Amino acid sequence: MTCAICRRAQKDGFRDIRCKGIETVPECPTNEVPKLMAENEPFWFVFQRMLPGLFDGYGGVNFAAIIQVLDLYGVPAGQRPIVHDGCLTVIGAIRELQEQNKK
Repeated sequence: MTCAICRRAQKDGFRDIRCKGIETVPECPTNEVPKLMAENEPFWFVFQRMLPGLFDGYGGVNFAAIIQVLDLYGVPAGQRPIVHDGCLTVIGAIRELQEQNKK
């Protein structure tokens, strides 16, 4: 679920809540959209730019996409291990969800 889908459901009358999006409230009233902590916003910005090239058509991970985006956005050398670890964490969570969905 995303805020855009939820807002559309509100507009169409399928939801009784009134929420303009997760960025406007302390917590999602439906508990469907997690709140991004402020310290994770720079990582999420960079990670979103990696997503189009991160996964290949066979379910594998293209780790070169991480390096390309870090280079493109000029992420400083001292921050790269932190961003890389964040990427591995998110990739691991995606893999867990994929495994759960197979069952």
